[in-house]
Amino acid sequence: SMTTYTIHPLAVGINETDQGVMTYLRDYGKRILLPIYVFYLEGGDRTILVDTGLDEFVVPPGAEEACGFPILDFEAALATVGKRPEDVDLIIHTHLHNDHCENDAKCPNATIVVQEAELAFFRHPHPIAHRYYSDLLDGLRVETVQGDAVIGDGLEVVASPGHTVGGQSVCVRTAAGRAVITGF
Repeated sequence: SMTTYTIHPLAVGINETDQGVMTYLRDYGKRILLPIYVFYLEGGDRTILVDTGLDEFVVPPGAEEACGFPILDFEAALATVGKRPEDVDLIIHTHLHNDHCENDAKCPNATIVVQEAELAFFRHPHPIAHRYYSDLLDGLRVETVQGDAVIGDGLEVVASPGHTVGGQSVCVRTAAGRAVITGF
């Protein structure tokens, strides 16, 4: 039988920033809220996360009300789906900016899957690539893929560089059809 997944988006943090950071030369001065998500993929025989979010837990006043959902720290967010960090078997990273992988070390039993090009850049980032903290994966079990790859039944990655040199999107078979988690 084919494995289908239910995708649970878990908001594990939020960045308050300036719109101009996201839309070059437009809308500077407008404050925006950017929720930081971990996606729990329920189904199959493994506990799978796409990205692990930001470790520094700060929720600006009024953010939850503005977004309309709770923003929880990593452990509390996982608890809402009955999981603990130790339960995580697999982490698939869309990319390795710090706000996508800071909680990896809390998952001691996980294998981490990332594009080879992304890991290489993460290990030796360009000097102005300030969102790569090269020690975040020290001592963790990391496996690389090159380009598009099948991760398991109903689960694939598609190389989608641009935001980062080794970005990848995660294609997930759900009951409603194929869903793509881009990491944005």
